[in-house]
Amino acid sequence: MSTQTAPDVVGLYAIATRPEHRRQGHGAAVTRALMAAAREQGASVAYLQASPQGAPVYSRIGFTHDSTRTYMF
Repeated sequence: MSTQTAPDVVGLYAIATRPEHRRQGHGAAVTRALMAAAREQGASVAYLQASPQGAPVYSRIGFTHDSTRTYMF
């Protein structure tokens, strides 16, 4: 899922892969497709929050670490 938060900014959310389908490129493919659609709609910046398991996938795609958040509940 993605949300255009400004004309040139898109947030990517809730990207997940079922355990039996992980490490096959599905998460990366979905992320790339969302980014391509966002670019077609004028986005030049994409952001997301990654789990420790997902962070390497996004790093390979080209995302860089900006900050760490800690949540309660």
